[in-house]
Amino acid sequence: MGGKLKSSNLLCNECNSKIGHEADGELAQQFQFMSGYLQVKRDNGKIPTTKGGKLADGTRIDLIDGIRPRFASPKYEATPIADGFCYNVVARDEVEMRSILTGLKRKHPNLDIEDAMKAVNHKKERLNEHISFSQTFGGELAFRSIAKSALNFYMLNKGSREQVLDLISYVSGQIKLDVVKHFHSKKNSYRKDANEIIHLLHVVAKRREKLLYCYVEFFSTHSYLVLLSSDYCGPNRSHTYAYNLLTGKEVNKVVDLNLTASEIVNMDTHFKDFPQVKDRSDRFMKIATKLQTDNIIDNIISTAVNDIFAVKYGHEKIITHQMSEELSGRIAHDMVAFYTGNYKW
Repeated sequence: MGGKLKSSNLLCNECNSKIGHEADGELAQQFQFMSGYLQVKRDNGKIPTTKGGKLADGTRIDLIDGIRPRFASPKYEATPIADGFCYNVVARDEVEMRSILTGLKRKHPNLDIEDAMKAVNHKKERLNEHISFSQTFGGELAFRSIAKSALNFYMLNKGSREQVLDLISYVSGQIKLDVVKHFHSKKNSYRKDANEIIHLLHVVAKRREKLLYCYVEFFSTHSYLVLLSSDYCGPNRSHTYAYNLLTGKEVNKVVDLNLTASEIVNMDTHFKDFPQVKDRSDRFMKIATKLQTDNIIDNIISTAVNDIFAVKYGHEKIITHQMSEELSGRIAHDMVAFYTGNYKW
């Protein structure tokens, strides 16, 4: 989901791998749309396909690279006719079309695959209807992953294992605890800069109150509290880590959050009661949409410059009036196509 902070001094490789496959995988799944829409790249430099989208008629849609819609599966219809069947097949590429036709040939040996491939109508068009995604945030597995992040951050800052033994057992799946809660304060806990999307961890230790907790926030939108210990006897401390997903850099944040153990334990966390989540989600969508638009415009300009100056007139030593006219015309054409929904990218 983005972020560079890592710790290797908490869990054994076997436990960490198990949690990564189960709990971390569930949390990543819950935030897959936001991660893809914001164009957050994995360690391998790729943006995973976002799955689970639907059109109004129930057609399932995936988002390639987090933003480009594609049918989640091929569409296949068979209509009986007088002398057999009429097949209407919509495949996502030629390889898939050929595979479907190969399967049909088993039922209909007289089918000529090559003739059918020649009759294929290649079509690429803008999807002019809404795609809906149903998302769930929280739950036992996701909460364990969130607790793991909080626990690792505490340990990374030279925390004592003896203070969080129950949490280690909880994160490892050995016991169940009610220690992770949705937390969306009406008052911002820190100053948010314009056009900034961050992940944030803020751990607080209060010896006098025997309290150790961590505030966790993803995509400047969804936030949680993790009660690391209600019997803390270590030193007072406070540590914050914030990572800007748009710049890929750590940023400094001063978090104003002063909670008591009683407030955390008795916190009412009915997710439906948090209208501020909608406001934060709307802010996220505006920033991410503007980022996508800016990237597409940059691509239109850079592609036009390369096609005109490097490819078509690469042999020229100076920029002529004709070259400038062609460049401005190409950019204008593609910009109009983009804003009218006809730009192919």
